[in-house]
Amino acid sequence: MQTAQTTCPPSGGEIHAALIPLAAAWLRKKGCAVVITDMTHGGPETADAIGWNSTYSTLIECKASRADFLADRHKSFRRIPQNGMGSLRYFCAPAGLIRPEELPPSWGLLELTKGKLREIVKPTPQQANKKHEVGLLLSALRRVAHTAPKGISVRCYTFDSKNRATLGVQPEPPPLPLLTDH
Repeated sequence: MQTAQTTCPPSGGEIHAALIPLAAAWLRKKGCAVVITDMTHGGPETADAIGWNSTYSTLIECKASRADFLADRHKSFRRIPQNGMGSLRYFCAPAGLIRPEELPPSWGLLELTKGKLREIVKPTPQQANKKHEVGLLLSALRRVAHTAPKGISVRCYTFDSKNRATLGVQPEPPPLPLLTDH
């Protein structure tokens, strides 16, 4: 007796999770020296992938379902574009999920076809929320400050100013030594 094997299509979460590393690789291929994926920093927006080159930032928002894409337009930083991150912004989705005419003004579209991302629509530059971008970068630096690999120097400085404000990047404190009996 033969049994029929069926395979379930990937879930939206699995598709979304698969798109993020492809988006990060695409950003690196396009010249972004720093790429961050799926990291929160206390700001209103968590970028699926965002990268920086020497002149601008590029945000990629990954979508695995129409419902997720349609819900995105209601986010505060989408309704007021200058509050969002990324000088260039893309949606990234499986082929056919998003039609180019549905994109917000100035947004680009990356489609996943046969395991590769293709640029379908080029974005145009827009004003980005640099405060949130810097917050994200500082959060990333704090996370790697104490574990920086050889050849990368992350130092912590505090600068006092005349208005008593300080600027500092502090790594997480080292773990406390274990107490042992002698």
